[in-house]
Amino acid sequence: QGELRRQSLHDVLTGLPNRQFFTTHLETVLRRADPEFGVTIFHLDLDAFGLVCNSLGGRVGEHLLQHVARRLRALLSREQAMVARFDGDEFGIVVENTAATPDVATMMATINDDLLEPTYVDGHGLAVSVSAGVVHQPARDVDPVELLRMADLALRQAKKDQRGQWELFHTNQDTERRRDHALAVVMPGAWEQGDIGVAYRPVRVLATGELAGVEAVLHWDLSDRCAELADHAFGGVTCRHHEPGGPWRCEPRDEFVQRGRAHRALGSQTFERLGE
Repeated sequence: QGELRRQSLHDVLTGLPNRQFFTTHLETVLRRADPEFGVTIFHLDLDAFGLVCNSLGGRVGEHLLQHVARRLRALLSREQAMVARFDGDEFGIVVENTAATPDVATMMATINDDLLEPTYVDGHGLAVSVSAGVVHQPARDVDPVELLRMADLALRQAKKDQRGQWELFHTNQDTERRRDHALAVVMPGAWEQGDIGVAYRPVRVLATGELAGVEAVLHWDLSDRCAELADHAFGGVTCRHHEPGGPWRCEPRDEFVQRGRAHRALGSQTFERLGE
């Protein structure tokens, strides 16, 4: 029974603790964390691991994961730390900091410098780097699942740049991002319920003042940031009537965000709101 429990809490391939074990361990670590130094959580992701598997095969990829697991354990052996394997090519590390614990930048540099030394698998010299999301000295009462979400969010930000980068989680940025995401999520319902309307503006020939067409933009009064979000979700639309009696042609417009800002700055009188 003890062996079955051990297997349920460890990754079969690497022998490292799995995500379930890591999450449970976080609860204990947070409770006993040093009030001055706290803990640091790293969520690591191997850069271009899919390229290795797709080109050299899954067996080579598995050996590479085992190599990374060994090196991470060796590099963290002097710290009070747990190294775990999450899903696929992702690893987690929690370090119980002391006065002697290196700073985050030093630890990440040490990890990447070590992994960039080639290891040979089936005759192939492979070197990898890792990107990381880092949560440093979180509050002791934070939920472990929420803590992993923070680390994952920081990881996604780090991977937007070049390989081998790390990003520190910032609470204020997360608050803003979650607010924006919440607006994006409810946009389809807002559109369905009629909360998002269409604002029209005539487009005239500058020399003669003749009506050349009508510009239509989506408008949502819910938030100052809705124009930027709507640009990603819907895009602006320009409808032009090219000739009398002819069809209207509607096309996406990249300038929707700028028009939304102008609308907020100049007021609703800039547009003529038309009913259906």
